[in-house]
Amino acid sequence: MILSVTLILSTIICLFGVLALPGGRNDQGGFTEARIRLSVAATLMVAYFVLFSTAVFFGRGDTSINGEMMNALTQLMAIVLPFYFGTSGLVEWAKRKERKAD
Repeated sequence: MILSVTLILSTIICLFGVLALPGGRNDQGGFTEARIRLSVAATLMVAYFVLFSTAVFFGRGDTSINGEMMNALTQLMAIVLPFYFGTSGLVEWAKRKERKAD
């Protein structure tokens, strides 16, 4: 129960905390795509680190954390994070190339 509450609170705080940082809004007042991608990637990382640290420190006595769940989350992180950083770099490269063309 405590693990579930900790994960839910940490992910909600991280998601909206990163979105609330200054500089993430466009001219119309909405969030930029880059800020949303950053928020999702940061939230996944925080959730993973909270779960991973709980598994490392309390894993032997806690049966709510199993190996399959950690393996699935590790694989998810191995897929999502490279795509986030890859698309962020590609978007920045495209913006610079567009500015040079103008």
